[in-house]
Amino acid sequence: QEVGLEEVQLQKKVPSLQTIPEKLEKVPVKEQEVQTTETVFGIMSASELQSAVNRLEAVASRLETLAQKSPSAGSSKSSSGGGESEVVTPSVTAFDEIVNGSVGKFVDLSNKIQGDVQTVGAMVQRGFNNLRQYIYVASRSKQPSEAVMEKLFDPVKKVIEEAMTFKDNNRPSKQFNHLSAIAESLPALCWVRVAPTPGPYVKDMQDAGMFYTNRVLKEYKDKDQTHVDWVKTWNDTLSKTIAYIKEFHTTGLSWNPQGGEASAVSGSTGGAPVPPPPGPPPPPPPPAMNAPPPSSGPSEDDARAALMDALNKGTDITSGLKKVTDDMKTHKNPTLRQGPKPFKAAAPQTAPKPGKPAVQAPAAAAKKPPVFELQDKRWAIEYQEGNKNIEVADTNLKQTVYAFKCNNCVIKVKNKLNSITLDSCKKTAIVFDDVVSSLEFINCQSVQGQVMGKVPTISIDKTDGCLIYLSKDSLDTEIVTAKSSEMNVLVPKDDGDFTEFALPEQFKTTWDGSKFNTVQTDIA
Repeated sequence: QEVGLEEVQLQKKVPSLQTIPEKLEKVPVKEQEVQTTETVFGIMSASELQSAVNRLEAVASRLETLAQKSPSAGSSKSSSGGGESEVVTPSVTAFDEIVNGSVGKFVDLSNKIQGDVQTVGAMVQRGFNNLRQYIYVASRSKQPSEAVMEKLFDPVKKVIEEAMTFKDNNRPSKQFNHLSAIAESLPALCWVRVAPTPGPYVKDMQDAGMFYTNRVLKEYKDKDQTHVDWVKTWNDTLSKTIAYIKEFHTTGLSWNPQGGEASAVSGSTGGAPVPPPPGPPPPPPPPAMNAPPPSSGPSEDDARAALMDALNKGTDITSGLKKVTDDMKTHKNPTLRQGPKPFKAAAPQTAPKPGKPAVQAPAAAAKKPPVFELQDKRWAIEYQEGNKNIEVADTNLKQTVYAFKCNNCVIKVKNKLNSITLDSCKKTAIVFDDVVSSLEFINCQSVQGQVMGKVPTISIDKTDGCLIYLSKDSLDTEIVTAKSSEMNVLVPKDDGDFTEFALPEQFKTTWDGSKFNTVQTDIA
């Protein structure tokens, strides 16, 4: 009776006891770790039976651990190089969490907003899926040549170019700020082609799109929470990408030195999407009887003690801070005041040190052909280089002029029209007669504007170096500036000469007991 009672308790503890002999035939186990079923259920004392139970529990725990580590039958197949099974690496699994989590939520919010936002949401999803395929190939293969990497990265690059083109072709859209935010920050997906600072590169792209995401927040803050969540989810996606890079690819994308050829690994999927991420692992085995509870460790107490030690320093807490020298101060070093650039120039490839692999520089963007044409009611002047004779003569009140990425050019606009915009231009000057609404400079460097007639509003955003020549009829114009520097306005005198005035860049804010008062300060 005692043996029978122990057998019943044993079956309750290990439900899969009857299948253990079959598993033991498939998995090699040391002979001293398991006894035959005949011995277990034979005539033995209570202590011997308890010892057998403990051994069987250890074997069951080992079998469950092996089952968790082995790949599933549906997701394992022979690779091109031999019989190696395609196990998804931790770096790919971690990236899948971003794609299925933040990116999936962002796409859902984009579909909820609908319109052009829904279109760019689909582009973002395709971009991250294509990037996941690139990371998957890197985890399975050794680093290939530059030409092969460029070909593998081509699907991601096409999505980025598609987002930029979609933004440029839909400027009249009511959701233009949404489109611009994605077009400016989506190049963050190029981090896999950047070394040795992919993380800061993604941060720069996030900052480049923040100008437009702030506009979305300002417009919909008290109107529609969906748009606010859309912005927060996108910023969260980029922040999680930066954290992911710091954990798995700190100085650049990690390739597998023991892997196969990248072209063969990429071709093994036949161009189809890689298998979806595996489901959650099975629950861990139940703890053994009389096992002590897991301890939380002293990390929380150590953190609290370190905090109290820092607070007890008093005024000495600032003794470890670095001194800010003159070359670090923005008002004494103008080069530090420049805003983030949407793109970074490709760094020259240097010879690697002995024992270290060569660092691949990101591929340079393809040069686009110049454009000068009337598109519906907009004069498009794009990608012009060194053209000093651009003239827009046949205009009317319903037309606009939009100059994009022009370098070292001079644009002349005749007659009266609706508005003029210079976007991402360098060393470019524009001369015009009359404008009904406004003249805008956005993300420009070293630009000039001269009005011969009248302009009601001049807007300067994210621009470093802007020179405005006013006419006598436009002295009542309103000038709005944001995140800009080196702005000067020239006012005509009676003798035909000009007097130059600098627009303020620094401000001082004080609290008077009920509200903040802000006044401009002179630049030293």
